Amino acid sequence: MITLVTENLNEFIETKSVSKKFSELKHLIKNLYPKVNLYLEFYRNLYPKNYLYLHKISVPKEYKNSGVGTKIMNMLCGFCDDYSIICKLAPTDAFGSNFERLVNFYVRFGF
Repeated sequence: MITLVTENLNEFIETKSVSKKFSELKHLIKNLYPKVNLYLEFYRNLYPKNYLYLHKISVPKEYKNSGVGTKIMNMLCGFCDDYSIICKLAPTDAFGSNFERLVNFYVRFGF
């Protein structure tokens, strides 16, 4: 029984450190690309494990097709891979983007 408590505590501590690293990653992205709006959330300790939900990446017109979105996705996917976090998203054209283009973009990252 004590082992189980210790394992849960270690998992909780590790998750807290991942949460902190996630916050640092968000700040890094914001500093590198201040005009990009990034809407994402990190959910800790949800069954079966932690996950990141990417709601939206809003890249201004002057940065479209410049690779900014790809760089951000590489950073997010790398973070998820490094910490075994599931990344979820649901492409939508509700914000004015072309749905097919969004799907093709996310497919390049394994979604």
